[in-house]
Amino acid sequence: MKKLLLILLCVPLITISQDYKTLEVIDAEYNTSMGTNFPDFSPIGWSKNGEFAYQIIIHQGGIGLVENSIYVISTKTDQVLDSINLIDWENWDGSINPHTKGKEINRILSKYNIDDNKEIEFYSKNTIEDFSIFLDEKYTTTQDYCGCSECSDVEYKIIVDNKILGDKMVTYGSEHCLNVGLGIEGYIISPFEERILIILSGSHNGFESEEDYFINFFGCSLDPSTFGLGQYSINEDKIKLVKNKSSILMDFIWEMKYTLVLSADSKVFLDLDTLLDDEGDFDYFEVTYSDLSIELRGYRIIGLQHKSNRNASTQFVNSGNATKLKNMIEDYESTLLKLVNGDKNMIKEILSSLNTDDLDKESWERYNFYDMPAVGALTLLSKLQSDIISVESDVISHMLD
Repeated sequence: MKKLLLILLCVPLITISQDYKTLEVIDAEYNTSMGTNFPDFSPIGWSKNGEFAYQIIIHQGGIGLVENSIYVISTKTDQVLDSINLIDWENWDGSINPHTKGKEINRILSKYNIDDNKEIEFYSKNTIEDFSIFLDEKYTTTQDYCGCSECSDVEYKIIVDNKILGDKMVTYGSEHCLNVGLGIEGYIISPFEERILIILSGSHNGFESEEDYFINFFGCSLDPSTFGLGQYSINEDKIKLVKNKSSILMDFIWEMKYTLVLSADSKVFLDLDTLLDDEGDFDYFEVTYSDLSIELRGYRIIGLQHKSNRNASTQFVNSGNATKLKNMIEDYESTLLKLVNGDKNMIKEILSSLNTDDLDKESWERYNFYDMPAVGALTLLSKLQSDIISVESDVISHMLD
């Protein structure tokens, strides 16, 4: 790391005065039997607009150095804004070319107004004053890529809670084939605003069965106005909220479609290669949704053989999944209505696209699913997905106007 510092000091574009201290952010012990690879994480600095710059070096057993990069991310959207690969691939030593890499580092730090002079401290805990950070996880057992051993797929949410202000979901996501569960390692505080960077870690089986740890970063504003109903007051948070809720709803509808076809046909064809058009070339699966690998979920479902089967759709009503879907749609609808600021045209579109009113004196669930041919239920679910995508796009466009 000192070599990096000295090179940067020779470049006159920006004065780099801070040695980028490597932080040990992962609270885990080295596994002597398998070998454990921890990423080297060095924070560089924050900007006043919520951008964060850091360096990360990753080694993997049997391969060696696989990454030495500097990233700039937005802690408002969690998107990578810029990056530089520092590895000298010709020499394979991770060194920096002082005439190109050094200038490039200075360029992006200057571009995003990163202040690397302020001290950065890592807090290895999940509380900050009156706020608490929670990790909500759902694990399913699966096989690794070669089918050699068991591992775990996980779906997760990160939630920050305040007993007075309420809570908000920071992010949600999934990870495939973990050998060590996810964990909130802690956070870093912005020196410029009420904002933190939450650090999430986990581990995959590596090239030679070693433990390869990774870390992911998620920004969160601690401004009281962004909690409870007040979290709808900031445009970036509005868009993130809409996309999160839309994605969760779309995922559940896909689960219902998969379950419907599996119940009717005893197998489900998935289009894993969109270039193929012969059903015989598609992969089919006979496992339940909970046993289906996370990485396979969401692919286009191909065909339905027993179109007139009525038991599969009726089971949605009997199991309560139809009611769960209705409740999720109504929650999504309620969220969108709060975000369009009383715009009559947007309200009309939302209410029309996400209508779950009773029909012909029957509940929405029974009218759409009970004793319904499987092809009819599948068509309804696909239309719902299309309507959700459309209304999500329109609401976000409205917020950006």
